[in-house]
Amino acid sequence: MSADSIIYCLENLTDYPQFERLASDVMNQSGYPLIEPLGGSNDRGRDALHISRTDGTTTIFAYSVRGDWRQKLLNEDCERIREEGHNLQNLVFVCTASLTSNQKDNIKTEVWDRFNWNLDVYDLERLRIRLTGDLRYLIAQHPAIFCPPFFPTRGGLSIAECRDTIVIDHHPEQHALATWLSRRLQLQGHRV
Repeated sequence: MSADSIIYCLENLTDYPQFERLASDVMNQSGYPLIEPLGGSNDRGRDALHISRTDGTTTIFAYSVRGDWRQKLLNEDCERIREEGHNLQNLVFVCTASLTSNQKDNIKTEVWDRFNWNLDVYDLERLRIRLTGDLRYLIAQHPAIFCPPFFPTRGGLSIAECRDTIVIDHHPEQHALATWLSRRLQLQGHRV
């Protein structure tokens, strides 16, 4: 089996605040458009929060890069959320661990039984699927996680697909035109 560069980068990341940003970006595009990142220190057990405008449903997000994901979720995140008295219906757990279907089923049942919350899990494989599909452009926006040589750059910017970056590839003879075009686009607010 060949190595997957997205999995490798997620399994070996060292920048936890950057992972929180990536996780919130993925969640924003996964049905939580009003997500509010809260992470960092003193987040009261919540890395992010989403309150639905349609029905007022509250969803809290917990993110983890730790190998002991079960301990972190149940005994740290869930207990802290309960201690803080947060009113929620749903909990979304995003982690870089690989979970089996049995582990997912068991942890969802345990969270429901102990806390009466619906749990949705985004593990390593589920994140990979989102990042290789319609969210591929997020890779270029998180170079601290997805870095060269797996995701090449030109001129200091990632050349992976990115919705907010325009790459102008040109022949040296056309450098003046490319520079002019680049400046015009930058004046319009584009990243070039």
